[in-house]
Amino acid sequence: MNNRLRRIVLTSTIGNALEFYDFTICGVFIATLSRVYFPSSNPTLSLFASFFAFSAAFWTRPFGAYIFGYIGDRFGRKKALSISVSLMGLPTFFIGILPGYEILGVAAPLMLMLILCRMIQGLCTGGEYNGAAIFALEHAANRQPGFISGFISASCVLGAIMATVAGFIVFLPSMPAWAWRIPFLFGAVVSFVGYYLRRTSQESPAYTASQALVKRQPLLTVFRESKKPFLVNIVVGGMNGVLSYTLFAFLNVYLSRYVDIPLEKGLFLNIFGLGTFMILCPVFGGLSDKLTPRYCVFLCFLSLFCRL
Repeated sequence: MNNRLRRIVLTSTIGNALEFYDFTICGVFIATLSRVYFPSSNPTLSLFASFFAFSAAFWTRPFGAYIFGYIGDRFGRKKALSISVSLMGLPTFFIGILPGYEILGVAAPLMLMLILCRMIQGLCTGGEYNGAAIFALEHAANRQPGFISGFISASCVLGAIMATVAGFIVFLPSMPAWAWRIPFLFGAVVSFVGYYLRRTSQESPAYTASQALVKRQPLLTVFRESKKPFLVNIVVGGMNGVLSYTLFAFLNVYLSRYVDIPLEKGLFLNIFGLGTFMILCPVFGGLSDKLTPRYCVFLCFLSLFCRL
């Protein structure tokens, strides 16, 4: 990779990591959110309410991919990514300052506000992950596409690791009860760092060259002309999402609630799983450049079913 491409990949990676920090931080602190915003004599019901609010981001994530994909096609990849990362900081900041149940005293408005914040985060994340990958790949011009895509995927995990480390620090016995709000406020600040990185990047040359070829309904065109790859990508993406967010969010709660491992220790252990995930993303991406992407996906599914 030349210096220009290295800089593009680096800025895409950092921006993506910062945005996924904001997106994942709710999952890391989901047990805390259930206690602060939905206290109940039934801890399982309280936790379920928090998971329901957390899931709201996944309702809007496909719409975010479509909306920011449209912005990227019409107004440029850089503009779409800049809007996405800057907008992500607003709901993160709001969650960090939202009063708890002890002050407001009514769970329904709290649920609504958290759901709205998560829906906005989902919209932004829907545009970020794919947009960052497209931005970097268009600059790469088909040079090492698997390896570069692997780096973008690894940056998502890096953001999750950052959020997990923040949770590990906050849950140390010496930290005050309100310290969980600090990582959310920090996430709002780092979104401006991501915005600066995106605004100072060069626009994709492939985007500039393709303006005359942009179709009015690109999603429908892809579905009509490449139906099988379209559906396969949805299935693979769904499977990847289930596995990823098991590590990102659910495993921490499972270890602390049902295996009786202290939350800070569970977060510490989870960092090793996330680290392995992050390292293997570019490894398998580079392997797909040597072999084929289809063969690598087959190997991943085979290893998964062997493990099950």
